[in-house]
Amino acid sequence: MSIKPERKEEFTAFIIYRNYAPTIQVLTQAEKKGYHQVLWLVQNKITEIGASNFFFAWNNKEGEKELVTAPLDGLVLPGVIRDSVLVILLTS
Repeated sequence: MSIKPERKEEFTAFIIYRNYAPTIQVLTQAEKKGYHQVLWLVQNKITEIGASNFFFAWNNKEGEKELVTAPLDGLVLPGVIRDSVLVILLTS
């Protein structure tokens, strides 16, 4: 089945339903076990934390600072916060 939302409100609701609705049950189970959030793995790669972007910051073997986040390859939605963090870090 293919759904083609015609209005922006329908599209937004569709994205929320498609991307976030399936996570509610998993997050509820995690909260019952005392966790605050869930790391989402796809092919053993961390993509997101619930409805939030995920970043790793560390010093690599050469001592350089690195920030790693999931690529925009269709699994992660491009978000304002993700973009803002990357822009600030790349321009400072």
